[in-house]
Amino acid sequence: MKDTQKARPESESRAKINLLISNYKNRELLENQLEQTYELYSDSDAPFQEYELVILDENSFENYRFQLRRLKEDDESFTPVICLQEENQTPARNLLELADDVIKLPVSRSLLQARIKNMIKNKKLWAERKILEDRYRSIFHNINDMVFMVETLPGEQPGFKISEVNDKLQRKLEFSPEELKGFSPGKLIRGEQVDDLFEMIGDQKEALFTADLYTGEEETMPAEISAREVRIHDKKQILCSARDVTEKKQKEEKINYLLIHDDLTGLYNRKFFEEELKRLNTGRQLPLCVFIIDINGMKLVNDSYGHNTGDELLIKTADLLQDIFRAEDILARWGGDEFSVLLPQTTEEEAEKILDRIKRACQQTENDKLPVSLGAGYAVKKDESADIFDIIHEADSRMYQDKLTSEKSATNKIVASLLSTLETKSPETEAHTHRLTALAMRFGEKIGLSNNQLDNLSLLATLHDVGKVHISEKILSKPDDLDDEEWQTIKEHPRTGYKIALSCSDFSSVADEILSHHERWDGRGYPQKLEKDKIPLLSRIISIVDAYDVMTNERPYSKPLSCQAALEEIKECAGEQFDPDLAEKFIEMMTENNLCSKPEG
Repeated sequence: MKDTQKARPESESRAKINLLISNYKNRELLENQLEQTYELYSDSDAPFQEYELVILDENSFENYRFQLRRLKEDDESFTPVICLQEENQTPARNLLELADDVIKLPVSRSLLQARIKNMIKNKKLWAERKILEDRYRSIFHNINDMVFMVETLPGEQPGFKISEVNDKLQRKLEFSPEELKGFSPGKLIRGEQVDDLFEMIGDQKEALFTADLYTGEEETMPAEISAREVRIHDKKQILCSARDVTEKKQKEEKINYLLIHDDLTGLYNRKFFEEELKRLNTGRQLPLCVFIIDINGMKLVNDSYGHNTGDELLIKTADLLQDIFRAEDILARWGGDEFSVLLPQTTEEEAEKILDRIKRACQQTENDKLPVSLGAGYAVKKDESADIFDIIHEADSRMYQDKLTSEKSATNKIVASLLSTLETKSPETEAHTHRLTALAMRFGEKIGLSNNQLDNLSLLATLHDVGKVHISEKILSKPDDLDDEEWQTIKEHPRTGYKIALSCSDFSSVADEILSHHERWDGRGYPQKLEKDKIPLLSRIISIVDAYDVMTNERPYSKPLSCQAALEEIKECAGEQFDPDLAEKFIEMMTENNLCSKPEG
């Protein structure tokens, strides 16, 4: 018998048994029979869980009743207990409940050994089973899917109940186990979907389907559920694994949306319009009206303000049109700056009223920073024999006729808005433009320009810096020297102004002059490094007049010079920056008319 006060051997080769026998004779008998096979202890204080087996007699049983009860209630461990009972002795209270085996004394050595061996084997089997259960529970609760078990209840209604739920499901759906265990699967899944699930399971023993799972917040979550019939402890159960597909469903919905919608405006796209055209091109939908609508001045907006502003105009136009057309009408972005609309069962009289509403809606935006101006035309298919594509062509032709009268006005408004924007960014721009125009016209008359050249010179004086609309106010008003990046930004404005002028037929006549107004006589200007007579005449004139006005008026980056000093600077730069012949004539004009005294030299 081991002394419990001494160190116990660490060998795992022999099972440890705790003998708690009050009868000395019986204890000695047991020791003689067991000590060759097992490690024997008599430890009244050690927890029973430390041993493979506890053997006690009925007298000791009363002393350890509380500890035995706690042992049986401990789900995390199992230690078998054998109680020895004298023949003809009345069993103690709860003996059969708390002991795993009761052996009547006297007992043969072989029977005792067999029953002890069986109890220790049960301990090992329990430990192995516990490892498997722990492993199963770890997987069950840590798997990335929501998992729940459904037990079938033959002969009962509703016939199924939830028997187990994993941690992921509890967290995701915000249910506690108590709220689900023992309840019908209908607490998790909509009733008709539950019926579909178990119908599939009954036929195929497995199922894969999409359902809506209820959450603790009384909302639903779309989920893909994989279910399979299994047997656990000889009971038929259904193992269900659910995966949240909210994100997947949203992506699918987005893809489906983008398949038929324009991603910028949210309107239907051309592909959907063409499909609906096939569907609606029937006698039942007559009269079938088609509108073709185009934004006036769109290229000018893109070239002047940039494509981001152009996108804003497209969105604004789409919103305006959505307020005009009916929900059942097919309003689509046909492409670029063009829109098309299908209006089933719409007469010419109704279409004319819609056209009037479009015009009035555009008028209401005239004072906006970004006004909407549209060319619009419609045609109506009244007879089933008419070709719908002829109707579309007719609507398109009417739209272009409308643009002939509306686009010029729209362009002028955009240019006026551009100049207003430029004046806001650089407050001296308006006064500079007035001075520049007056002086340039005077100089043009002196050198004998034709009336057409004078008109273009006046236009150039107004628009030469229109490309600066793209440049930030911070750069335009910077009092210090510009860094390299800022200077490169400034040098882009002739190209931008050139694009703007080309976008408008009224201004295209001075596009080349706008592009060249920062070129130098010696070829060291920008952006094309033109030299001498390759620089347009009007550009050479404006460069001199512009330089004079800039030098004689205060700017954020410089103090004004006297007119004499400015003319002296122009004289110094003649043949390098300026056309020498024009520079001489400009100085003559300024001095002959007493606008300024003649520079020395």
